[in-house]
Amino acid sequence: MWRARRRASTAALVEAPHPVLLPEASSLRRAPPRPPEKRQGGYEERFDDRTLWYDVLQAGDRIRLTGPPLLNLGDELGVSAAVLDGVDVTDRLALADGHNRGQRSWLAAAGSRLRLETAAGTLETEVSPDRAELFADSRVLLTLSLDNDLAWIRDWVRFHVRQLGIDAVLFYDNGSTAYPLAELADAIAGVPGIRTAVVVPWPFSYGPGSGPFDLWDSDFCQYGVLDHSRWRYLRRARLYVNCDIDELIVAPSPRTLERELAASPKGVVSLPGRWIDNVRDAEHAASPPRHAQFTRYDARAAPSPSKWAVDPRRLVERALPLVHLVDKVANAPSERILFRHFRGIYNGWHGEVGRGELEVGEHHLHDAELERAMRRAGLRP
Repeated sequence: MWRARRRASTAALVEAPHPVLLPEASSLRRAPPRPPEKRQGGYEERFDDRTLWYDVLQAGDRIRLTGPPLLNLGDELGVSAAVLDGVDVTDRLALADGHNRGQRSWLAAAGSRLRLETAAGTLETEVSPDRAELFADSRVLLTLSLDNDLAWIRDWVRFHVRQLGIDAVLFYDNGSTAYPLAELADAIAGVPGIRTAVVVPWPFSYGPGSGPFDLWDSDFCQYGVLDHSRWRYLRRARLYVNCDIDELIVAPSPRTLERELAASPKGVVSLPGRWIDNVRDAEHAASPPRHAQFTRYDARAAPSPSKWAVDPRRLVERALPLVHLVDKVANAPSERILFRHFRGIYNGWHGEVGRGELEVGEHHLHDAELERAMRRAGLRP
């Protein structure tokens, strides 16, 4: 029988990036890509017009400048000089957008402190060191979260240790105030089977949603996480999974995902999803919600949007990890894995319409496979 094993010491770390913002005194700002007549209320307040780079980080022999798309700033920033540790490297700097919600800028050099002379003034930052060795050969759970309950987070980690053989967690925190981040890191590291737990403070604006015209063009934050995590931390991991706290990935065995990734032509597996409704039995109705209390799904409902897993050692440079797929490469669909997306594990992070608790109806079916998986993981007696 497969069992999770805990190493003698577990790394529980909080590591902040080194962001670069346009100075408040500068008139230079990122222009919104959405025309005014198609912006919903609150769009301007949530739009990130000042963050140039979430982090400037060493990744092998390159420095990556990972951030929101430059858009108009690609022309208006006007970098006249780039100096790395006192050496002029202007001719080795490439500033470029990679897709409509992120950029792919880089510097062909290695160093510790970067200074840029720009139209917004002098911008200086430390270069975050390469941390790929932390997750070398690990099976990693990756997420972005805000104020999710620590009990939910522990259940989520425990479940995936048992289901996928996860032994490391890379956790981006979008400004939680419910607990100190050191306490969050310790809670993750305390789950048996986890050998590395890294929490990255990510206090950037999540960005405005789609609005009434269903335009997804201004929510940069999560795309920054997916780019940053790949280059700073996960290049040498055995595999990693993009999975939220309200999602549990159910697999026949802890090695199923690894085998499917090995068989995938490009090292990418697409994971289909099923919504689990906000329906609980009477004995749980008065208690705080937990994943294990929800096992019913609406047989009439459309599938949840997909998620993905990758073997980053095989992921080609041009691949773009996005929220629901890895763009620019083939995503092999999983035939044996189905993740469950829980409507009842919800804290209103993005200000969406609330997910009210429902009564059991004839259209609700019991998910026996999910219940068995939660029992194996120790989430249900």
